[in-house]
Amino acid sequence: MKFRLTTPIWKVCTILIGSAALVFSFQNCGKAGFDSGLDEGLAQSSTDPELDQQFGKSDAEKVAAIPFAYDLIVDQIAYNSCSGANVPSTPGFFTFKLGSYTSKGGLKLREDFVTYVNKNFKAVSPAMYLSDLQIKNFLAASPENKAAQPQFAIRGRGNPQQVRSSNTTLNENVDYFNLLGDLTNDRFMDPLVQSMVAMQGNSNPVYVPTQFFPFAVSSIQRTVETSISFNSNEAIAQALRNDFGRNAQLAMTYTSKEIGDPYVARTPIDSTDTNAAYGRAYIPVFAIAAAPYTLQADYSAMNPPVMVPPITPKAATGCPGGSCQPAWSTPNNIMTGISEVNLEGSAVGTGATWNCNPKRRYVIIKASDSKACPKESYAAIQGGITGAGVIPAISAQDYQTELEIVRRSLPAEDWDVNIQLRCAVPKTNTSTCYPDEVINGVSVSVEYDQTVECFQGLNTQNFLTPATPPTKRCAQYVSICTRN
Repeated sequence: MKFRLTTPIWKVCTILIGSAALVFSFQNCGKAGFDSGLDEGLAQSSTDPELDQQFGKSDAEKVAAIPFAYDLIVDQIAYNSCSGANVPSTPGFFTFKLGSYTSKGGLKLREDFVTYVNKNFKAVSPAMYLSDLQIKNFLAASPENKAAQPQFAIRGRGNPQQVRSSNTTLNENVDYFNLLGDLTNDRFMDPLVQSMVAMQGNSNPVYVPTQFFPFAVSSIQRTVETSISFNSNEAIAQALRNDFGRNAQLAMTYTSKEIGDPYVARTPIDSTDTNAAYGRAYIPVFAIAAAPYTLQADYSAMNPPVMVPPITPKAATGCPGGSCQPAWSTPNNIMTGISEVNLEGSAVGTGATWNCNPKRRYVIIKASDSKACPKESYAAIQGGITGAGVIPAISAQDYQTELEIVRRSLPAEDWDVNIQLRCAVPKTNTSTCYPDEVINGVSVSVEYDQTVECFQGLNTQNFLTPATPPTKRCAQYVSICTRN
């Protein structure tokens, strides 16, 4: 099993990760993205003939020095621990799903861009302030912003030019994803600049990020949302979680200046930090953590569940001598935290904090066990779900808020969700997360109770030998974090 780090460099190196029973190699493969030819292309001069002709020499020099203008902020990240051969291609399933859904996230103009443009360019008389057309012309022509497009990938921490891939080559919409479009296209540029123009003259302007672009060509381009699927088997899923503890990060960067490979992250022209790039990164933390669903005593009951004291997930005992420990260790498959990083500033934090509320951990119920996650009564929801038998007690307003958050990650066309019990059931391709299987004559089921030992189901498992291990698979979870 190979899980690769691909960079724009024709070199291969190997990093060993995993446990005593698993060895994964991470490789750097690709083309030289920072050879002499690319360096010369990136180090553009302060002026060029086209800018001189469009703006005149004096303004051309100022346009050439315009700073990077865009800041894309994600405000919700979901992790789905499901693994399997069909997971990457099944609608509704993902490994990570990111999006901007509230006023806390979206695409906006950076303050240093706004300050620079207002300071260095004059409005056309008799206007007092720059027009939206002027600003858009400056923005679209500036070398630092030309053809910039948001791009999402799992990249190396401290080296944003490294891209994670489970293949030998990098492929768009598999290993890296381009969002929206060229941001100097008027479909995306106009609403951002209109916001800037509306704020001119204000002593303390606040530029609200944009999450929706109604005039984009396709529905995919209209919203700030993307996902990536890596978990083609449990071994890769575990290796990826381990990698985030050391080297990996979810990176929202921008495509380069039409130079080099399409996955090269755009970097500041005058930066002396070779590992700097425009954009933000998000480093998730995983743990063996308690989920709300475990707080009910009878998982198959149709009646309201019974509250039990808070639990600690069962630690696996493994096999004698530890020879089969990895097969039935309770996996660290719940996302419990996120650190946000500014890629431009030597990977320092942005100051933003994230809320990974323990109540927002939804166990995935196998379709054949759907009675353990019954559909909720709309009458109960309308009146507010309260009482000692409910986990947790929730008002109608809180229910609506929670449902809105969950549905961003688990849309109704793909999932049934139960907010009261914190569980979800896939509607289609129902064996994607939990395969229907019989091993050694035993029909394998899922252990939804975290207080009971289970097996992880890695490819290296030594099922039923040499000791008598658990016969049920560990449950998988969707965990959701939101930006404060």
